[in-house]
This record gives sequence, structure tokens and C-alpha cells, in this order.
Amino acid sequence: MTTLEKARIELSSDSVMQDEVIEIAVIGLDPWARVTLRLTTVIDGIDLVSAADYHADAKGRVEVAAQAPVTGSYQGTDVMGLFWSMTPETLGMGPMAGATRDPWETQPPQQYVLTALLGDEEITSVSLQRIIVPEGVSVQRLNEGRLRGVLFLPAGDGPFPALLGVTGSGGG
Repeated sequence: MTTLEKARIELSSDSVMQDEVIEIAVIGLDPWARVTLRLTTVIDGIDLVSAADYHADAKGRVEVAAQAPVTGSYQGTDVMGLFWSMTPETLGMGPMAGATRDPWETQPPQQYVLTALLGDEEITSVSLQRIIVPEGVSVQRLNEGRLRGVLFLPAGDGPFPALLGVTGSGGG
């Protein structure tokens, strides 16, 4: 069996909340093989991408949470590095240039494709999603007097814990 036939990507889950960790492993590689992991998604019509090269261990396995990439869009060991280091695929575009969606509106899950490559050859890929606002949560804009904000209410009677995020002018 060749690497192309036996390699596969394993995820801790293929559907998680936006703030949850997704553990990624590639198994079935040749020992010490150099593999590229490439993550892609589209937000507001903008193609985002990240990529990193890893060396498989003696068993032909790469574990993103435990290994720093040899090269790539991020450095150091970071289980979610491929996600936070995504940038527009088209050079010269700012990070969300042309974005049109309201970040507080209920959004469908964000879809991603994770691909493993040996050189330029795709050996395996998986699809996954990150849920931004879970089903059953109502989103209400607050605009009362000087109060501005967004209230996220889970389904059910409560009581619910609260989190208040306060921002300023963004200056130093």
C-alpha cells in the first residue's frame, strides 16, 4: 500500500464550536516524510488559506498539537495555528477587505477543507466546520439609550451565566 492509499487525516471532531479546539493528526505516512497541511475556507467571498510543513515521526504520524511546523504560516507548537494564521489567498488584500457580513448576525457554520500534500500531490483531505452561533441561541441587538451591544440568549429557562465584553477606542 502506498502513502497515497494509506494516509489519512484524523480530527478530534469534524464539527465544533468556534472557540473549541480541533486536534489534527495525519497518520499512515512514511517515517520522517515531510507533509504539508493546507487549510482553506471562504468568508464573504474571500478565499483564506494557511499552510505548514511538518516531519512525520518514526511511525509516520504528524500531531499538530505536539509538533511545531518546519515552515509555514505560523511558528511554534499550536494546536489551532492553522486556523488563526489564515490570510487572504490573493496578495494585497487586507485581512477581511471587502467583508460584508454583520458579525453579530446568526451565521451558518464556517466550512473548512484541510488537505495533506506530499510535494504538490494531494494525498488526503477532510471537511470540517466551526459553529459560530449554536442552534437555539437567539441573537438580539441592544440599542437602548447609550447602551449598545448584542445579547446572545440560549434556549431554555435559565438562569444562565453572563459574560460582558467591553471595548474602547482601540487606541493606546
